[in-house]
Amino acid sequence: MPTHTISILGQNISCIRNGRRVLKDLSFETHSGHALLLMGPNGSGKSTLLRICAGLLRPDAGALTLNGEDGIDNPGILHAAHHYIGHANGLKSALTVVENLSVWRSLFGTASDAGLDHALSTFGLAKMAETPAHYLSAGQKRRVALSRLLLEERSIWLLDEPLNGLDEKHAAILIDCLSQHTRSGGMAIVATHQVLDIPEAELSILQLGNATP
Repeated sequence: MPTHTISILGQNISCIRNGRRVLKDLSFETHSGHALLLMGPNGSGKSTLLRICAGLLRPDAGALTLNGEDGIDNPGILHAAHHYIGHANGLKSALTVVENLSVWRSLFGTASDAGLDHALSTFGLAKMAETPAHYLSAGQKRRVALSRLLLEERSIWLLDEPLNGLDEKHAAILIDCLSQHTRSGGMAIVATHQVLDIPEAELSILQLGNATP
C-alpha cells in the first residue's frame, strides 16, 4: 500500500494533437485518497491528459508536478509512480495469460509469485492462466490488462475507459479495487464516460471539451 502522501498539480496545460488543440490552459490538482474522473465527449482530450500524466506525452505548454517535482522535463518520476492502462490492452497474442503477466512482472522488477497469483484470482483468470491471449474474449483481455494493477503497488493508477468490455461482475471487482487503492492512500485518474461510484474515495470530476483553436 502507498505509505506517503502524493499529489499531482497541473497548471495551464495546453496540447495540440494532429493540428487540433485538444487541451487549453487546463489546471487541476489531485492527491492521496482521491479519484479524479476525466469526463467529456470523444476527442475532448481525456486520453491525451492521461498520457501527459503518465509522462508519455509532452504538452505544448503548462506545468505538471508530482509532489512538487517537475514531471514534464523529468518524466521518470511519473513512470516510477504509476500504473497506466490505456485503450490498448498491451498483450502479446502468442503468450499465455500468465506469460503476459510475467513479462510485466519482470519489468516492474519486484512483483512476487504471491502477487501474480493474487492478480490472477482477483480478476477470475486463474483457470485460464495457461490460455494463449489470442483465444481470449475482449472482456477477458481487458481483465488481464487490469490485473497488472495488482502485480506491484504503485501510488497512482491512470486508467483509460477501464470498464470497456467488462461485464457487471468484473466491473464491480474493478470498482472494489479502486476503493481499496484510494482508501489505502493511493490516487486514481480515470477517463470515463460514466460517473463511477467508488466507495470511500474522495471523488471529483474534471469536465473536458472546452478547448478552442
